[in-house]
Amino acid sequence: MDWSNTKTIFIIIFLFLNVFLAYQLMEKQQHSHFSELLHESMQELLQENIEINVSNPEEPITGSPILGSLQSFNEETLHFDRQIQDIEIFGQMLSSQLVSPYPLNRDTIELGVETFLQEYVYRGEQYRFHRFDEEDNVIHLQQLYEGNPISNQEQESHIKLFMNDDFEIQSYQQEYWVISEGERQQEILLPLEAIERLYIEGKIPRDTVIDYVELGYYSLLPSIGQNQVYTPMWKVEVNDTFQLVDAIDGSITSQ
Repeated sequence: MDWSNTKTIFIIIFLFLNVFLAYQLMEKQQHSHFSELLHESMQELLQENIEINVSNPEEPITGSPILGSLQSFNEETLHFDRQIQDIEIFGQMLSSQLVSPYPLNRDTIELGVETFLQEYVYRGEQYRFHRFDEEDNVIHLQQLYEGNPISNQEQESHIKLFMNDDFEIQSYQQEYWVISEGERQQEILLPLEAIERLYIEGKIPRDTVIDYVELGYYSLLPSIGQNQVYTPMWKVEVNDTFQLVDAIDGSITSQ
């Protein structure tokens, strides 16, 4: 045995081990320090009479920016019952006219929309109710990625349901984004950490109740052709306004 080479290998192994242990210790210290800061911020929130009705998940959350590409529709990929709707395709936009209007109940709009999506819409399980525009008589739906909404500044909805005066769906327009996940997954901010950022930046006044925090994917930049980059962000409701907290770098944007 060449003892000199063996000793060199052991030295290299121990160096790597020391670096790894040092990194683990640094991570633990940073986490401990942040936990202390978070605890202090939570105490300050209580003193300001700020009520928080959300909690952190038990496990860390990982995420990354995602890339969306508009899908071009074609007859071969669509399998619709032509007896219940007439379909027209305009590149990345699908337009449908229902043969018979689909009735909804104003008291259970979201449930009715969910059923309609399952029966009539291409990949309908990947959309959800967003809002009803009473003035235009249009229901707006958002596309989801892993159960979380995606949105950008250029458009607030990916499906529009056009209603008649009897509150029946008579037609709809749809676009579908094909999502590619980022390669580098990393731990992102937790809900309470996002709220803490807002508090530190003076975005949460006294006597505020916070009970709505949702993770979504948002783009604050114009689309590049048919592509769009979305960043994971926490959407926090503060006194009837919404704040977006970047779940990666903690930056804040008001909606």
